[in-house]
Amino acid sequence: MKVRIFRAELPGDAQLLSELDHKIFGQGDAFDPEDFELNSRCFFVSVDGNIVGSVMIEEHVTVGKDYDDCEKPDQGSFYIASIGFIPEWQGKGIGSIVLGRLIELARKEGFMKMVANMRKSNLRSIALHEKFGFNNVSVVPNYYEDPVEDSVVMELKLRAGA
Repeated sequence: MKVRIFRAELPGDAQLLSELDHKIFGQGDAFDPEDFELNSRCFFVSVDGNIVGSVMIEEHVTVGKDYDDCEKPDQGSFYIASIGFIPEWQGKGIGSIVLGRLIELARKEGFMKMVANMRKSNLRSIALHEKFGFNNVSVVPNYYEDPVEDSVVMELKLRAGA
């Protein structure tokens, strides 16, 4: 299985990223084309030439106290704003490969910590992040809509003093 992560070009790939997001997360959690900001780093994930997932990174921000305050400034933080894979490709180890590569990238670029958040019910994602050393640092009540659910915020220290 050959997993490749390659950069999406914004704004040109925003529609394709949005369509992929809807397949991955469903209507409630998916980003629309206008949600893919030009200051974000977005990537496609392919396996053996098939696009099966995507990643969106925000630099120097972290998760705020609610959805409207979802990206608060935090110097040195590498925030995984979105990571997901089409359902039929989940559970095949792709998430481990991609998360491992993102950690390598964040370390190489000198970030102090990585931050991710997910639905409290997404036990597979929580377990994956824990496997890589992420710690649960907070719960944001009612962060998600459709259906309403809390968000678990997880953090990985990349350097001492983070």
